[in-house]
Amino acid sequence: LSILPKAVTAEYDANTTMKGGDSNNDTLVVDNKVVNFSNIANLDSKVESFENIQLKGGSEIKFDAKDIFDITDNLNTVLKIKGAVDEHGNSTTKVDLDHKWTADSNYDASGFKGYSSVDQVSGQTIHIQIDDKVQTDL
Repeated sequence: LSILPKAVTAEYDANTTMKGGDSNNDTLVVDNKVVNFSNIANLDSKVESFENIQLKGGSEIKFDAKDIFDITDNLNTVLKIKGAVDEHGNSTTKVDLDHKWTADSNYDASGFKGYSSVDQVSGQTIHIQIDDKVQTDL
């Protein structure tokens, strides 16, 4: 008998502490919201241990390298940002990278484009993958 850790899915709420589990596949859902993670006080203690962000509705997010580390709590985790499209196949979700990330094909994966941070956290570059369905502003 093997007991595998269960993946956690939590909806983003600015007034709640959200914690991922031990599965390495935990998802923070941002549904029809505009969130600038850099403006959230105590982000590291409010959003912990997520490996994925799922954008839904008309959601838009913005962040820097430290924000991603605060969300994943692991310098080696490559955060995956997943998006959504409308019934016509048009992107309904957006990521604003605010000139703080550069495209990095070493982190491309099927259906995802890789990006590396311009700024470092504890001397390390942070990496993310953004779903091809997401409108991405560099």
